[in-house]
Amino acid sequence: MEPGEFIDVEGCLSPDGSSIALFGSEILDVVVSLTSGDVVHEFGPDVQIDAIGWVSSEQLVIQLAAEEGRLLQVIDLPSGTESDIASLSGLGSWWMTASGSNC
Repeated sequence: MEPGEFIDVEGCLSPDGSSIALFGSEILDVVVSLTSGDVVHEFGPDVQIDAIGWVSSEQLVIQLAAEEGRLLQVIDLPSGTESDIASLSGLGSWWMTASGSNC
């Protein structure tokens, strides 16, 4: 990752401090291992993450833009799987909280 003059980038440490989730409009959204520096998970370029939170040190929950509202997904880092868990619709903003740590 090239450092630069990022305007809209957020980061959030995993509960055990081993990984960081980076997301925002200025970068490709990724999860990076802080011990090895490797990208652990990379989100697709069309994914627009609105919120992210750690469920555990190995799982994230994300809120992303969908065609008609928002979608909640759980990301399991060891398996690399993304599972839809809820669809949110209606006007206005949605708040999300996670048991591990919120970003």
